[in-house]
Amino acid sequence: MTRTALAALSTSLLLTACSDGDTVVTLEATPQVSIALPDVLINAGVPDMNLLRPTIQLSNGANLSMTRIGNGNSWRGEVNVEAGRSYTATVVWVEDFRGQSLPLAELVQQLEVSNDGAVEILSTSDYRTDIDFDSDGRSNLQERQNDTDPFVANGQTGGNVDEVDVIVPRIATENVPEIDGREVTTDEQGALTGQWANAVQSDNSGAPLYIDNLMIDNFGNADAGGPLRRWAALHDGTYLYIVVLVDDNNQRHRDSGTQLTQDDSLEFFIDGDNSKLEQYDDNDFHRILPVSLADNVTQPAFDGEVSGPSSSTAPLEYDFVTGPGAGPDGLRTPRFRQDIYELRVELASAGINVDSPFGFELQVNDDDDGGGRDTKWGWKHPAGNGSNVDGTMNNPSLMGTLKLE
Repeated sequence: MTRTALAALSTSLLLTACSDGDTVVTLEATPQVSIALPDVLINAGVPDMNLLRPTIQLSNGANLSMTRIGNGNSWRGEVNVEAGRSYTATVVWVEDFRGQSLPLAELVQQLEVSNDGAVEILSTSDYRTDIDFDSDGRSNLQERQNDTDPFVANGQTGGNVDEVDVIVPRIATENVPEIDGREVTTDEQGALTGQWANAVQSDNSGAPLYIDNLMIDNFGNADAGGPLRRWAALHDGTYLYIVVLVDDNNQRHRDSGTQLTQDDSLEFFIDGDNSKLEQYDDNDFHRILPVSLADNVTQPAFDGEVSGPSSSTAPLEYDFVTGPGAGPDGLRTPRFRQDIYELRVELASAGINVDSPFGFELQVNDDDDGGGRDTKWGWKHPAGNGSNVDGTMNNPSLMGTLKLE
């Protein structure tokens, strides 16, 4: 298909001061496209309308970054769309609640952009409000109405800092693994061998350390998780060593500049004192690491990382190297070798005391075809259960808990 000139879809979301039945959200286009603000939110008594905002994602992976205009209830966002194409637009009403984004209602529309840039709605779904962040059988909206915690199952409030998920074994300094994105091997059962043989590979309950909680699925075709993304760790009293293996079936991309979450990448999180606060403090860190350099996917990456939006700006000393396709044989297709991420984090710089637990999380972004991210997976972050959720970037209390042996 011949690509025509891009038409700019300027989306001003206007929350009008009308009666409940007349309240609408309007996308300015040609002709005008309107999306109704769900009555269930208007009449629920919650959320706080001053903290409510829309998010919009198109099926091409583009996210409209909505900016509030002044102090009112109007937002504006812009995105490029291609004339003569159809798009699926997912609109989610989100409340900024306890330091993170809480999705409450979701609507899906099929849009068609004509050759002159006009936008027509082909179909619109009903709003769904069954989004359940913590998978406890009660929707986020129900939990807000019941004044229970939508981020913690069964309405609990906050984490138990004494509950440790993983004990990280100690290794002699002369036996630590080389951080080079190479020489990561496994046996026939998939257990790590060689330099990483002594690393912890399961949590205190015996469950493998899989990064298998599906947080984001933009195209509805995610695999079953399981051992396709996993991690292991050890320490020497000075550094924490981490290895992550990702079976990406030889599909990886780095085409989004500094927006690394839209490419194949690893996110790691540390809460140095395991305070389990709901907002980042001076020893809460978030880094996003690319799997490969932009100009050569076969070469290891050892720079190009970016900090998460809420991360502490305190110095964090760490090294990382990635080996795209340099790991063990693929689990799905043996000839497509797994991607390697190896990290070495200085404990003192992260505020980690060798005798105390600390917060920790790993998440993997997957981009199989270029453009926007396809899926995102987490270790401790709850699965999205059909709704895209991404909480740890703003709420460090969602991290798991590690302790050094």
